[in-house]
Amino acid sequence: PPMTRRLVEERFGTTVVEAVSAEAGFTPGCASTLTGADGRKIFLKAASKKAQRPFADAYHEEIRKMRGLPSQLPVPGLLWSHEDDLWVLLALEHVDGRHPARPWNRADLDACLDTLERLAQILTPPPLELGTFAEDFADFLTGWDYVRSTYPEWPHLDEAAQLAARYAPAPPGNH
Repeated sequence: PPMTRRLVEERFGTTVVEAVSAEAGFTPGCASTLTGADGRKIFLKAASKKAQRPFADAYHEEIRKMRGLPSQLPVPGLLWSHEDDLWVLLALEHVDGRHPARPWNRADLDACLDTLERLAQILTPPPLELGTFAEDFADFLTGWDYVRSTYPEWPHLDEAAQLAARYAPAPPGNH
């Protein structure tokens, strides 16, 4: 909406001349790289509280968690956020990159594992109050029947479902 666009440009400090939607993601909310008239870029996520309430709530929680993270993490930082009666917006540092190849290749896997190791070092113990992994991802356990009925040809489907069924006792700890 025009009011939201004006707010974004005001916070960005420049007129947006290009918006490129992310090619993949986890929500139907806005997830776009914005380029300003001055050449700067940000990654903007936005969700309507009316039309996309669950995603707006997720973005609100993402903002809360990002504000509690230490600055030395090897991840894009939160530049600013905004929440009003209609929208939740968060602007992140733009990082040129790509999604990993599918299936993953060894270089992408190694890069991911190296980053996860670094994150574990910095974030142990956790810098803010978090729910447990088991609580946050409990809904994922019930999705395997849907996956099996919709995508029965997925490789390793039975193995993944068996692992998921055993995951609840696995994640306790301070990581």
